[in-house]
Amino acid sequence: MSDFTNYTENNIVEWLVGGNDMPSAPSSIYVALHTDNPTNSGDENEVTASGYSRIQTDTVDWNIENNEFENLDDILFDEAEEDWGEVSHFSLWDGSTSSDNALVQSELERTRDIQIGDAPVFRDGTINGSVN
Repeated sequence: MSDFTNYTENNIVEWLVGGNDMPSAPSSIYVALHTDNPTNSGDENEVTASGYSRIQTDTVDWNIENNEFENLDDILFDEAEEDWGEVSHFSLWDGSTSSDNALVQSELERTRDIQIGDAPVFRDGTINGSVN
């Protein structure tokens, strides 16, 4: 099963059988955290607590192999100014705001309870997904 969001799937179908161009590839990828499944829209259950924001990465910060992807470097979030709750999913975006596009979404390898004062770090290889 693919981790693509509706946005990405629709663009692929439009390109494949609709003859439309794909959007330009993003130069940056933004990592978002979620307290539950973000669904195929990619925008459900994103953390909204104080001190939280999506983290910008470059497209070269990701390893791609056999239709799978993973972060090559640690991804460091800012210190939580209040409890974020149990973070269980992530999504990747082409921008930092809710008006941008969710590209993929998936479950984290393990749920993490982010409390006030925590500065979450996701080590290389722990943000990963598949487009199989």
